[in-house]
Amino acid sequence: MVEEYFFCPHATDSYVMERIAAGRITEEQVAWEYVKQCDCRKPAPGMIIKAFEYLELENDDVDKFYMIGDRASDLETAINFCRGVGIGVTAHSRDKNIIKLKELHKRYPHDTFIVDTMNQAAEVIYNTMNS
Repeated sequence: MVEEYFFCPHATDSYVMERIAAGRITEEQVAWEYVKQCDCRKPAPGMIIKAFEYLELENDDVDKFYMIGDRASDLETAINFCRGVGIGVTAHSRDKNIIKLKELHKRYPHDTFIVDTMNQAAEVIYNTMNS
């Protein structure tokens, strides 16, 4: 059961400018108040800190923390937050993302896992919590 989810509503200036230059959006379509550096945009741990506060968890609960995502920034966020565990899911990922996930796993083999599906991610969590 998912109790809550968190997301960062912000975009970096370079991200927005790339899309404007590529013709994907116009300047009039940009909500400029959301274009800024923040502590909740991955791989900064602000979003995780917010989740811990919401769930009333303490720093010693970090061994129960798993972050699942399809980008290297998801795994980096887990690593940046007190060495949480990052699980990269490659299904539906672009080749570029898969390469980055695998490179990150090579650097942090004990803090990351690479799997193909969400079911496999659930198995990783179950197995590591019960070992």
